[in-house]
Amino acid sequence: MADEAVVERLDLLISTIKLAFANEIVAARDDVRTDPVSAAILDATAEGAVRSGELQAKVASEISVNARTVRRRIHELISLGALRQVSAGPTTYSNTGLV
Repeated sequence: MADEAVVERLDLLISTIKLAFANEIVAARDDVRTDPVSAAILDATAEGAVRSGELQAKVASEISVNARTVRRRIHELISLGALRQVSAGPTTYSNTGLV
């Protein structure tokens, strides 16, 4: 029962923070999504985890950029908290839903 109470409080805390920073979150989302590579990465990972190679190939072909650019944006999105590495073997990424 204690675990459920902790989860409930964490959910309330998350909701409170989202509400308090709603304008900043929207601004960050808009800023990130102005970059077509970042937007394509977030769209490709919106439904669940995607393997690194698949993600790089898909985004690179969709946006006509090289895989190195995609890798750079992946790391930028991870540092922003918009994307997370789910597993290391094989490496997969998923959208956190933050932006």
